[in-house]
Amino acid sequence: MEQTPRPPSPTDSSRELPPATETPTLAIPAPTLDVGGGIVEQAEGQNVESSLASTRRTLAEVGSEKIGGFLPTAAITIEVRGARTGARFVTDAEMLTNPPLLLEQVALSSRSSVDTFFALENLSLANAPTGLVGALPEDEARVVELFSSAGLERPQTISQDQQDALGVEGWIRVDTTVREYKPGSFVYLIVNSEPLIVGFATVGEDGTAQVAGDIPIGWFGIGEHRIRAVGVKEFDGIQVGQDGELVIPDEVLETIQQFDLGTQVTVIASGPNPQGSNHLAIRVVPLEPTPPWWTLWIIAVTALLMIFLRLRGVLATRSQAAVGAFSILLSSLPAIILGWTSTVTVVAVVGGVLALVLGATNVLAPIVSNRRKNPQQT
Repeated sequence: MEQTPRPPSPTDSSRELPPATETPTLAIPAPTLDVGGGIVEQAEGQNVESSLASTRRTLAEVGSEKIGGFLPTAAITIEVRGARTGARFVTDAEMLTNPPLLLEQVALSSRSSVDTFFALENLSLANAPTGLVGALPEDEARVVELFSSAGLERPQTISQDQQDALGVEGWIRVDTTVREYKPGSFVYLIVNSEPLIVGFATVGEDGTAQVAGDIPIGWFGIGEHRIRAVGVKEFDGIQVGQDGELVIPDEVLETIQQFDLGTQVTVIASGPNPQGSNHLAIRVVPLEPTPPWWTLWIIAVTALLMIFLRLRGVLATRSQAAVGAFSILLSSLPAIILGWTSTVTVVAVVGGVLALVLGATNVLAPIVSNRRKNPQQT
């Protein structure tokens, strides 16, 4: 009996399958970047901070510039990185050997920061620190980048050997508070002139953080010093115009001006671009102080007048000459005050020295009598 051939089974391995079709992959748009020289694609792994030379703008320029490249009407975020001083003081040899006097000087200089977004809350002397700073909370490269964004040198931390050597003369314990900083970011407490990290903290959801640190008195030398906070402020929901251009809001411009003169502020705006990726725009604003050199003219004019009166015999007596010298010293007050507040302390130093020299010259200048001699009577 003949058998009818069995039709091939659907599971038969010999059946032919339809050719596989490849799923097309969608190209991911590259993010774009604007560092002041136009909008370009940001290369993968590109070090953005290395291109900051072209981003420098004055405060007036960054306030009037229209920064393009964003998705029209999109909400973007602006970060502002900078350094803020909580205490600025000058030390001399006596202070460095008298810790209570040094502490008083630091406390007096910190009073002006009480109502700002970085304030020194408490200062005290200690024989030993509460502990080393330890490992930083971020990669060293990110910390260096943050300090560079604020116009500061590469920071240091105290090693165990330095702690033993510098801590012999005692320590100053500093408790501070920062406000209105970027939640989740890190804020660093440092002491200058050379940046030394003495503490750090994570900013809370309310934008505040308590940052404490111990400063070895042996770290201070004779001269000017600052206690600073270095961190990031953030502004969310900034609206871009219909043309995709951003104008830095007044609120951000006002914040920029609150950071330290003599440093710089880095402004980073980020948000979506029209291509469906992210756009990053960076601007650096140097906060250059204006040296009040004109105040030296006040000293010079006052001194010339007093010396002229001295030479003409108007300020003839020793007490009158002292009045002239005192007037010259008083004329140096604008140079000293404005030189200090503008952070160009060399103006204050030059003004003080110039007034002392010219005041002494006024006292020592010879008197030239303007009275004519009467002829001898016969």
